[in-house]
Amino acid sequence: MFGTYEFLYLLFSMSEMMLTVSVKPFIVNVIQKQELRIGFVFEDRPQLISNETMAGSEVTEGTVTLNSTGIQNSEPQDKHILDSRKKSGRMPTAGQSAEGSEVEAKAGIYLMIDLVGSYLPWMIVGTVCGVWSDRHGRKPPLLISLVGHVISVVFYMLAQLHPEHLLATVILGSASRGLAGKHSMFTMVIYSMTSDTSCESQRSSRFASLTASRYIGLCLGSLSAGLLADSIGVLYSMLASSALQTLSLWSSQREVIVQSVTVPPLDWPSSWYGYLSAMYFGATGLALLILVPCMTRLLPPTVDPDVIVLVIALVCGAACGVWTGLAIYAVSSWQIFGSYVIGALGPASNSPLRSMLSRCVGDESQGKVLAVQSVLESLAKVLGPVLHTAVYVSSLAVSPSLVYYVMAGETVLLLPAVAWISRNSRQLPIQL
Repeated sequence: MFGTYEFLYLLFSMSEMMLTVSVKPFIVNVIQKQELRIGFVFEDRPQLISNETMAGSEVTEGTVTLNSTGIQNSEPQDKHILDSRKKSGRMPTAGQSAEGSEVEAKAGIYLMIDLVGSYLPWMIVGTVCGVWSDRHGRKPPLLISLVGHVISVVFYMLAQLHPEHLLATVILGSASRGLAGKHSMFTMVIYSMTSDTSCESQRSSRFASLTASRYIGLCLGSLSAGLLADSIGVLYSMLASSALQTLSLWSSQREVIVQSVTVPPLDWPSSWYGYLSAMYFGATGLALLILVPCMTRLLPPTVDPDVIVLVIALVCGAACGVWTGLAIYAVSSWQIFGSYVIGALGPASNSPLRSMLSRCVGDESQGKVLAVQSVLESLAKVLGPVLHTAVYVSSLAVSPSLVYYVMAGETVLLLPAVAWISRNSRQLPIQL
């Protein structure tokens, strides 16, 4: 069942993913170029070389390349090579250099810092916003989330227009999203509003519809970002993201990281990561949209559909980790896409968890308990990538697939906890 809240959540998720898919590959590519000592090629400044890159160097006309000894002008006939790379989206990957492991480690650390900057502010103010929404209405935190997204887009656009200030503008953009709750504040508000307008018997299906609308929005956002990046450029994808948020703000009703992983033998264009995310989130949204309502109708009353969906999500998440670990050395694209199809239901665990929590408290505390859940989820989204990145960097020289097996093992360990919760959730009232 798709209603107003589902549509607004879809619109917000679409704009959030368009921004994420546009920003992350750009950051990773810049770090790779700096580490591999090759020339910078920006969309609107093909001949720009930062003064910080080579102090005291003289920039002349033509395409330039960097090496360990200094700057050299390349021959004019080499220009078409960089032009073709720019048009196709293909840039040199870490695997094409002897320093590839160092590049991936540095990129992972920078993305880790960016992730902390996006989620840390919400972890501090999240519970306060939940109490605020319970006492003064859902609208103020909802509007803050939308406005913060638009402000962050402005900073990211400045990073595109003024690449010499790239780090500062990207950090400011991430901080703006974090102070506005990123997608967590909007998620808390939209689930609280749905809980306010539905009875307990409807919440499982309503929350599943919201989660489905989010992943469909993530699918459409990823696909749109890839198409825009291929046709007119990343900057216009950011503008489209801001326009969607402005539309949500105007309606007054009322968001992986996708981390791009470059597999050197595949030599994917940048836009393919958007298509990969679109397929993944689309499969997740459609599966939730079909699976949960069917289980609600077909399962006997003694069986909780939330528990069944949670178990399926964990099993799919573990299977995705094992498949990805095996496919990390893949030389064909279908193996990478196949791992994402298997893990499409992995993120579906959020919906049944929220539904089970909402049944443990009264209507007057829905905002608070969902805000606490959102804060803990944000904490997990910070600690998880930090720990997994540390495992990946430390084990890269031995086995790049080790981190995926670790994630699969962590998911399997959650199954006993789900069994315990399924037996005791009705007897665990939460006092807030």
